[in-house]
Amino acid sequence: MLDMTNNKYELIQKILALVFFSALFYSLTVPVSDPDFWWHLASGKWMWTNGALIHGDPFTIDSNLKEVSLSRDFILKQYWLAQLVFYGAYLLAGFKGIILLSSLVFTLMFYTCYRLMINEGVNRTLALILVYISVMVVVGEFNYIGTKPQMWSSLFSVVIIMLLEALKKGKRWSCYATPLLMLVWANLHGGFVLGDVMIILYCIGSLVSRTGSRQFYLVSIAAVLVSGVNPNGFKAVVSVPFVATLVSYLNIESLQSIKSVAESINELQSIFQHASIPGIVRGLPYFTTIFVLSLLSFALNFSNLRRFKAEHYLLYVMVFLMGLSSIRFIIFFTLIASFIATLNLKGFWERFGRDKLRIPMPAVTALLLVVVALSSVKFAAAGMKNSALDSDQLFLSPFEKAADFMLVNHLKGNLFNDYNAGGYLIWRVSPEIKVFVDGRGLYGKLFDSYRVIVDNPFEAKNYLLGLHYFNIDMVMIPGCDKVSGTLIKLAAALLEDEQWALIYEDPEALIFIRDIPKNADLIKRLGIPKFRGYRNIYALATISREGHAAKMPNWKLAVAVAYEGIGNLDEAARWIDDYLKMSPNDDYAKTIKARIAGKRLKAR
Repeated sequence: MLDMTNNKYELIQKILALVFFSALFYSLTVPVSDPDFWWHLASGKWMWTNGALIHGDPFTIDSNLKEVSLSRDFILKQYWLAQLVFYGAYLLAGFKGIILLSSLVFTLMFYTCYRLMINEGVNRTLALILVYISVMVVVGEFNYIGTKPQMWSSLFSVVIIMLLEALKKGKRWSCYATPLLMLVWANLHGGFVLGDVMIILYCIGSLVSRTGSRQFYLVSIAAVLVSGVNPNGFKAVVSVPFVATLVSYLNIESLQSIKSVAESINELQSIFQHASIPGIVRGLPYFTTIFVLSLLSFALNFSNLRRFKAEHYLLYVMVFLMGLSSIRFIIFFTLIASFIATLNLKGFWERFGRDKLRIPMPAVTALLLVVVALSSVKFAAAGMKNSALDSDQLFLSPFEKAADFMLVNHLKGNLFNDYNAGGYLIWRVSPEIKVFVDGRGLYGKLFDSYRVIVDNPFEAKNYLLGLHYFNIDMVMIPGCDKVSGTLIKLAAALLEDEQWALIYEDPEALIFIRDIPKNADLIKRLGIPKFRGYRNIYALATISREGHAAKMPNWKLAVAVAYEGIGNLDEAARWIDDYLKMSPNDDYAKTIKARIAGKRLKAR
């Protein structure tokens, strides 16, 4: 009778867990928005259409600065299977297919973390509480649910632990599943290197504790070896972004090309480059909870650490260091630290609490009901607010209107574009238009040229030389940074230059074309007054008057340039003086001030 009662409560708990993960799945059905997704989708389309892996680079302008390197080959070929999966989902169900796929992968990731805990005997309530906190870190605080190949590494980083645990327990199916997983993983994303390292750590831990069987070691070795069956083989080991960036500082020539690109990517930087410890505690309470709880769970078991598996210690140390080194690895720390924290808390409870306090099954189920109800309501509310399944807004890209404009007006040729727009433009306007840069970060030298042209266009006429050298007759660039209000100097240069015509403006982009005979008809049909470009800069700059950016002077320079451009010289003089009080060493601003003063004098 007691067994029947316990089975009833066990079934209720399983149903509650199902409700939790169903609500989570719904909350994750958000519009596609990751800027890197677009070039992955375009690559999948190219391979599907051409029946071959990508060779060379069909999307960017031709240039002798497009150097061949390990990182280039890695990026072009390592994601081929993920890119085809994306495009296959798109062909089957459009963007809804992509959204459902992404939501499923991330839900399975959190579910696998939950199953790891349950398989180790952790109470369902504790497991779901830790999973909920993990969701809040990954989704709520870091919004790290981008639709891109890395999502497979996020999922497989916990799946491989489940397989290795099963392999150690002698589960026959895991002997086949583990190498198969590594084969698939290695062709989906370069993060398979993390899987190889995790397998090696499990082997080291098993050797230390003498708990590994001959079968375990043989299958583990086979899994690592089979991961080399991918277009880049084991060259990927030194081309994974964090490894390649590290090695590039040793001045290995073939890896230097990614150094400048990597340094500009926020997610490759440490969290401590963006916030102090007090700031992290205040701004990231769930991440702080996981961090503190995982360390505390070890401290609670300090007198009996030998009862825990050596491989778990090694895993924790690895993800701890990874999480500290780079924001993009915090997802791995969160998942694995949550799993290990629950094991440590379970061990502490078994030693000190279980015999003293026995909680009846109805009370445990009631507590689980409360946890699931509160979390599921929150997930469902997020889903009703953000889900794309019942909406026409299936994807988000700030550059959609600009791309529509290019397509409607049949623009063609080489485009110098904003770095953030490159991926989306590859999907929308290729092959008629070839972009200059994009999120793939294939060419370090090209990216360096991009930065010079955008940031220092007036110095030695960099923009004129650069655009001529790369045979550029079309430019798409924002007038101003929307967050900081920083003037995009290339936009200012093109607005001043009579050899460039403005043909489009919106809050995200200005489009210019070179005023040459072949573009005469386009300019006659599409040309707009340049004062609209200055008005665009003013609007974007003044957005920054509120919040943290208002304390910085950057936006004031943009306002001064905008006022000069529309002919309000008195206001321009006032704003440039205000800016120079805070940035007295800005040579460009001094030039603007002198020019404004000259125009005012002439006007008198």
